[in-house]
This record gives sequence, structure tokens and C-alpha cells, in this order.
Amino acid sequence: MLGLAIVTLSMLNRPAPSPIATDLPVADEEDIAAPVTDTALLTSAINALTLDRTSTARTLIEQMLDRTDVTAAASALSTASTSQLDDPDIAYVRGRLAWQQMVADPSLGTTPNDALRAWLMAVESRPDFLEAWVSLGFAYYALGDYGEAIQAWERAIAIDQAQRRDINPEASPQVANSITVNAYAGLAMAYQNESAITIVPGERSPSQQQAASYYLQTLALDPAMVNPTALALHWLWSPTLIGDWQTTIAQLAVSSADILPEDGS
Repeated sequence: MLGLAIVTLSMLNRPAPSPIATDLPVADEEDIAAPVTDTALLTSAINALTLDRTSTARTLIEQMLDRTDVTAAASALSTASTSQLDDPDIAYVRGRLAWQQMVADPSLGTTPNDALRAWLMAVESRPDFLEAWVSLGFAYYALGDYGEAIQAWERAIAIDQAQRRDINPEASPQVANSITVNAYAGLAMAYQNESAITIVPGERSPSQQQAASYYLQTLALDPAMVNPTALALHWLWSPTLIGDWQTTIAQLAVSSADILPEDGS
């Protein structure tokens, strides 16, 4: 699929990653240092919005969010005009801010729907917005809408592969943008969840075969994706999603015999 090098399904029999520890000591709130706001970065983002340079503003706000400084990002976005809020770049970072607020502090009441609305606006205004499609898939998945998540992630992969062909048609199979690897992992999770609904006793589920295929492609693209510690460094992966990913890996390992081709090849 997509020209990726063949990876044998025997990889599914490797031991699943250890579950995320739940009994680790938790630091007191006063011991957790809040990110220090980079005032120069915040000022630059506000100035970019003042000059209507929304692409530059997006880059600067994403730098704040990479630092997990959601307060500064929210401050910058609060200065955006009504028309700028509809701009795809600004809509995208609004969705990312909502998502990171949801993960960092559930008491704020931010939900996947808040991120979903912003990311939908982004892809409606810019249909080839790769990062927004990948993110949109995670929002749908978090809401339990696996069908829409699958469509969003498959759209993201199609956009990525088109961009990659434009870059170098002769290169070995890879992704044009590293964020796309998350779409492959998401598809493995979504199809595995779909298989639990559609599976027929005694038969191999097509959804389960799809899940296995996307899982193997994920490993081929980035073996570190099985490491929950590495995943936790990416803003898209909440603890709940990491848990789902580990469950998917474990389920695929257990059921690998059922998804092998009938001739055993």
C-alpha cells in the first residue's frame, strides 16, 4: 500500500509496549513550574496579527504552543480580528490551542468539539491543509466517530503523498511531512475499533486487516511510534490516546494469527 516496503506481519507478534504506569509519583502543583512567557515572541505574534500576516502569526503562536504556553497563545489569539478568526492559519492554531487546553487542564471545560469546529473551518477554507486534516482525525476519534476520523486521516495521507510526489517522484516511499505518520497510527486505532463492531465470528475482519496494515506502515515510517514516552512529547497525543494506541498494539499482537493470509504467506 502506497508503495511502502513490505514488512512481515510477524512483527505483530513482538511484545506489546508496557502499559503506561499509573502509580508514578505526582508532583505538587506548586512544584510544577509553569512555562515562562517569551514576551518578545508574544509581542511579535500580536504585531503579525496587527499587520494581517496570519501565516507568520500562526508560526509564532505554534512556537508558544510548542512550549506549552497556552496562556500566551490565548493572549495572542485574543487580539485577532473577526475576519482573521476565519483565516485557515488562525483557525488551525485556535483548534490546537483548544486541544492543548483540553489535555493540560480539563477543568477549563474545553472539549474535542471546540478543536473540531476550528479545524473544520481550516480545511473548508484550505482543502489541502495537511496538518489540519491530521488534527481533525484526532478530534473525530476522540469523539468516537471512527468513520469520520478514517476519512480525515486518509485524506491527509493522500495530500501528503501528492506533495511528496511533487518533491521527488523517484524517492523511496516516505512521507512529505512528519505529522502524517500520526495519521497512519490513527488509522490503525480507528480500524481496530471498527473491527470490534463489524467482526463476524469465525471470519477475518477487513477492518482488522486494515488496522494491521496501517500499524505496520506506521512502524516502517517511524519505529519510535511504539514508545509512549516519545508519543507524549507530541501535542496531539493525550494520555487517553496513548492508552488507546497501546491497546491497539496489544490487540493486534493477540489477533495476528487471525489476520494472516489463509495460505500463511
